[in-house]
Amino acid sequence: RDGRRVRLVGSSAFHLQEESVRQALGWPGSRDTVRRTFDVAERNGVRVLRVAAFNEREGDAATIQSAPGVLREEALVGLDRVVAEAHARDVLLVMFLSNYWDDYGGLPRYLRWRGVPSEYDRRALSMRDPRVLEALARYATAIVTRSSLRVLVDRTAAGIPAVGRAFLTAVRGLLDGPRPADAAAGD
Repeated sequence: RDGRRVRLVGSSAFHLQEESVRQALGWPGSRDTVRRTFDVAERNGVRVLRVAAFNEREGDAATIQSAPGVLREEALVGLDRVVAEAHARDVLLVMFLSNYWDDYGGLPRYLRWRGVPSEYDRRALSMRDPRVLEALARYATAIVTRSSLRVLVDRTAAGIPAVGRAFLTAVRGLLDGPRPADAAAGD
């Protein structure tokens, strides 16, 4: 960090965008969840949080992407609040943009948008289908170029974009925990 080696302690808080939206809507049980999560992280010396920067779940108030390329501003504002809280507390964020699980939509949702049955082997198809990859790339671009994130962007001496004190990184490309198509075979 700033050209120096640092030791980072991190944790997963994938649910913060969702909880931020629910809190804004006044849902019981979501009051102050984001702030409290950051408080607990701070007390425990956690300086890095892994959070979901996606949500394609059907019928959820926190859904960010309801259809390919159709982003819901009220849900994006939930993500903005998480980024702002991280920035204010000098916490680094690892924000993943999709995953392999249905809980938040993920690749199963992208495949359903493509008309592929959900029981189809999502690992084999999803990372080979150019339309899925293109849709993921468009989503990633929409997130990283969002004005609320761009205000945090600094340029390093090398000219590589880095999001200020709260930074965005696409872990292992775009996904959280991608697996090779033949992982089940042990290869």
